Amino acid sequence: MSFCFRIPGSERLSKFFMAIVLFFPTLIHDLFVQPDEEDLGRHLMIWEFGQAFRHLPRLLSSLAFKTRTLEEQLHQSMLKGNLRRSFTLFDLIMVGTGLVVGSGVLIVTGEVQGQLAGSATFLGYALIGIPLLAAAACYAEFSNEYPVAGSAFTYALATLGEYPAAIALGFLIIYYVLGEGAVARGLVAYFGLMCNVPLSDLIVEVNGVTLDFLAFAFVLIMTVALCFGMKESSLFLTCANITALFFFIFTGIAAFAKSRADYFADDFLPNGADGLFQSFAILAFSYTGFDAICNAVEEARDIRDTPKAIMSTVGISGAIYIFLSLSLSFLVTVRELQACSDTVTGNPVPCSAPGSARAYEDAFVYGFTLRGLGWMQYIVALAGVFAISTTLLVGLYSGARTLMVGAREWMLPPIMSDISARTQTPLVAQIIMGIAAGVFALFISYGDLAQLASFIYLATLWLVCNAFLARRYYPDIKLKYTQYGTVEATPGRFQNFGLGKIQHKMTKKTHRLLVWAHILLINGVSIGCGIFYRFTRRLDSVYFAVAWFVLTLSMLILCPLEYEPTSWKVPSILLPWVPSFAILAIIFVCSDLPDFVYTYSLCFFVGVSLVYIFFSLPLSYVRRFTSSRNTDDTRVVELVFNNGKWVSVDVLMSQSSGNSLTERGSGDLHSIHSFPTSILQSHRSYSKTSSHLWPESSMDRTESSPHRTPTSAAEFMSPLETITDKSLATDDTEHT
Repeated sequence: MSFCFRIPGSERLSKFFMAIVLFFPTLIHDLFVQPDEEDLGRHLMIWEFGQAFRHLPRLLSSLAFKTRTLEEQLHQSMLKGNLRRSFTLFDLIMVGTGLVVGSGVLIVTGEVQGQLAGSATFLGYALIGIPLLAAAACYAEFSNEYPVAGSAFTYALATLGEYPAAIALGFLIIYYVLGEGAVARGLVAYFGLMCNVPLSDLIVEVNGVTLDFLAFAFVLIMTVALCFGMKESSLFLTCANITALFFFIFTGIAAFAKSRADYFADDFLPNGADGLFQSFAILAFSYTGFDAICNAVEEARDIRDTPKAIMSTVGISGAIYIFLSLSLSFLVTVRELQACSDTVTGNPVPCSAPGSARAYEDAFVYGFTLRGLGWMQYIVALAGVFAISTTLLVGLYSGARTLMVGAREWMLPPIMSDISARTQTPLVAQIIMGIAAGVFALFISYGDLAQLASFIYLATLWLVCNAFLARRYYPDIKLKYTQYGTVEATPGRFQNFGLGKIQHKMTKKTHRLLVWAHILLINGVSIGCGIFYRFTRRLDSVYFAVAWFVLTLSMLILCPLEYEPTSWKVPSILLPWVPSFAILAIIFVCSDLPDFVYTYSLCFFVGVSLVYIFFSLPLSYVRRFTSSRNTDDTRVVELVFNNGKWVSVDVLMSQSSGNSLTERGSGDLHSIHSFPTSILQSHRSYSKTSSHLWPESSMDRTESSPHRTPTSAAEFMSPLETITDKSLATDDTEHT
């Protein structure tokens, strides 16, 4: 007698493992073997993706700098589902300050004062705030003209092309993952300070690697909260943000109460001007994050509030930073900050003692302890916990929206752009962002991430400033989003600044060459200035400043201003000085970072470029030039009422054989409208007095119709076999 024991679920388990084993062979087969008629729906897009690999050099030359119009981006946003529009102006300011103010001000201020600038740290905050305010003005104008989330990615895609936008997208994702990992580690440090627990008791060390499970847990908690909707989390964001601002102001007032004027006078610029300039790269990290408002534009009740929120965020943040840095410089000396203190009590201890750290890492706590206000440790800790919590919440929110927009434009897997109908949030993107940031917070410490994240963010600011110059000066059709929810095309118009006759005689090709020449030369001079300072530590040479001034003035005179928004804008009298100065300052700041930052950033750049070439570029081709997508959701049908019935414009044009529509039809001809057919499924009634749209499935198709559904695999031959380079290189804006 034999007995047979069966493990519950064994068949499902075996099928699962078999699917894993066969996944890669099946994928390779689908990529390079043309599907049969029965498998068109399942494998066609994968096969078209594989066919794009055969023509990568040609695709790269044709699509790398091909722009996407505003109309296309709004169209994709509409198809994927709408986010809940619930943010008022106050909410947008809370989103901006929630991410910016908590970006390390309590840590960075003490580090800069103790090591570099001394009591002149407030001057560093003020000076670095000027170019960042100029960059914020560029973001503010873009956010009003392009009401689509994505920040630098969206603006680069609309002005510079796919490849620069892909670089911006990759850098933004890296910034949010690294930055939120660093922020989560900082949150654990202040949580331990609030609970009077050493940081070493909150982390686990395994074979020399520190694991911060509490930081990982904080990230997951914030991610779960955001999955239920940002509006539900906005109450916590507002309360925590206002509480943090209150504690910051209280901390500054308490520091001024124990201040001494000689501390400030004796420690002003202890390392000279060089120490002040070196501090710019560190202090810039405290201003990062105002572009979170740009990622919230699709959830704003009125998009005209976004420029006000962006500029207010930078102004409020700068005022708080200057106030806190001034209070610290009157509270404690540089010599005291360079000593060591206990990480729990804040009392001075030898640097060799266990649990000790440099005093500038907890500068406010150490200063209050020296002045007999040890109880202020808990106030500072509460301010840090609330401020960093809002930074973590808004950072995860903004990072998920960046992933969503990248997937919406098929630069990332499209599944990440799906929006939950119940919560109206991008659940998949939010979960992926939370897991990625949590893993980095688990393994990597704050100090390793802060400067790298700062450089990556500044690189995206630099890209947006260049895109701003191209938007305002490049001769082309300009698309803008009006307050009535429509897209308007505005032809370029010249504005003269002294050489009007020469400008009017200038051809469009010459104008384009002049614009790009000036943009490239301004960037080249800025890079030269940064390299010169990095290797010589001298600022006595005025050649670079004179060259930058002459080039910017030359652009003002020789390049006519092609476009000026009718809503919020940077005044024309400040152009091109505002974006040009921001470019110069950002490159100068980035030139004084440690060598490892450039090495890692170069690796990231190469990695992002490879992902674009081998993944995003073929996927972009599949989206733009093939019919394997869900055409019922994305096809635009244009109808006119002719001879008593609604007829497709394409069919009517093919039947007319060159005759005009009015000559062909004897009936009433109404205006043409274009909308995705997925929105039109409910429009089943119509009248002769108004124009309507109809799903294509209800119209008579002809063999010559370009929208006819193919019936065999032979008809699905790759469009790359027949499409020409000229048609691939057609500019979207000129077509519009």
